[in-house]
Amino acid sequence: MDFGLKRLSIRSFSDYYTFTMSNDSFIELNEHFVWALEKIQLGENIFITGRAGTGKSTLLHYFCSQSKKPIVILAPTGVAAVNVKGQTIHHFFGFGPGITLGKVKKRISAEKKKLFEKLTTIIIDEISMVRADLLDCIDAFLRFHGSQKNKPFGGVQMVFIGDLYQLPPVVTSQDRYTFSQLYESPYFFSARSFEALEMTFIELEKVYRQKDVGFIQMLNAIRNKTAEAGDYQKINERHDPDFEPPEGELYISLTSTNADADKINDKEMQKLSGTDVVFRGDVEGDFPPSISFVPDRRSRKWWRFNSRMASLIL
Repeated sequence: MDFGLKRLSIRSFSDYYTFTMSNDSFIELNEHFVWALEKIQLGENIFITGRAGTGKSTLLHYFCSQSKKPIVILAPTGVAAVNVKGQTIHHFFGFGPGITLGKVKKRISAEKKKLFEKLTTIIIDEISMVRADLLDCIDAFLRFHGSQKNKPFGGVQMVFIGDLYQLPPVVTSQDRYTFSQLYESPYFFSARSFEALEMTFIELEKVYRQKDVGFIQMLNAIRNKTAEAGDYQKINERHDPDFEPPEGELYISLTSTNADADKINDKEMQKLSGTDVVFRGDVEGDFPPSISFVPDRRSRKWWRFNSRMASLIL
């Protein structure tokens, strides 16, 4: 994929730098890490990518722990925001679920105005999920309220982190036609605001999550759609359709749909003794239609959650 970005020419050297973070975990800063940290510290706009396990989140946490800049960490979803100890894009900017350029607020409180004028750096994690129109809305907001209104994103340094091979932006079937008339693709790099940015592209290459070279190569082949029959055979050899987790051991089942996950959870719940206990919680905000709520007597939305004694709740 060519994003029209300047790729750094990084020479190969064997020296690595190891630092200790506040939680006493050791971070190996290889040459790509060092280059990325230098570029971020210098205030340049940068897109950091890399396959799973190359340390994208580690780099983010390390930079935030070391930098004294006024930094905001954002993500497109609540789960992603929790993972990086940040906020969702919509919450931080006060965007509604159907945000458009015409709905971007031109007036905000004096207190918030000061915050955005002092802001120097925004880091957006899981950038692959950010739609082009949302990025344009961020640009419009920061031009209204940032310290440099005539510059892209109000002069705020933008740091994007993510893997474009992972989750894509969501465009509903109702929006698909209109969206296609406005943007070449739903991805952030098709945003008009992105075209105005001078941005450096750095790809992290060393995988830390796995040590088995053969396994890493197989995963990379699947990622790049170059997997051969032998790769699929190795995976299928490890598939046991009759596998049942041993009693008392914690296993997590990964499914492709929420419906399949619900079936497994309901099945396991029925194995527990006792009767169902119903918990109710108030619901605030906007949620997709797939999540159903039952109104109470005051016509407010509430969420019903069934559980039993000894069930595992995450």
